[in-house]
Amino acid sequence: MQWQDLKTLSEEAYCILPVYMYDHSGLTVNTTGFSCPWDSGLLGWIYAPHDKIKEEFGEVTPETIKKAEKLLDGEVKDYDYYLTGQCYGFKLYENAEEVDSCWGFMGNFRDVQASIKEHLPDECKDIVEILQERWDNASVEDILEEIQEHEDKDELDCGFDQLLGIF
Repeated sequence: MQWQDLKTLSEEAYCILPVYMYDHSGLTVNTTGFSCPWDSGLLGWIYAPHDKIKEEFGEVTPETIKKAEKLLDGEVKDYDYYLTGQCYGFKLYENAEEVDSCWGFMGNFRDVQASIKEHLPDECKDIVEILQERWDNASVEDILEEIQEHEDKDELDCGFDQLLGIF
């Protein structure tokens, strides 16, 4: 059965999107497909029943179907961020004791930078730029070496003893 055949059969009761995967030294997924015919293909489908769309938006219309498709696509993007390691968080330590943390920043680091800054104390906000510059200017070997050296801590000073970022 082809994707279009399934879509035609199911769209009376479901909003449905295909989920494609590219598997080559790592995994990535999307709802639009990949250009590589050897290492990618249809993985499955993500869908929302019309009754759930009606529950969420009040009715099932072409507009609410588009909204549901956008939400489903977003779910697949979030899963892709997880698969590709684009999930970030931080812990702040004072006197070797964790005093704050926040996790769940997902996406390209440049895209989540502002959200991370919003959750940091004022004296630590510039640390995000310092970390980005450090990673932007480093080679893969440099990054792997630094991760190995500072596996349990990162000694960037922002008024707290330690800031540990997961990058």
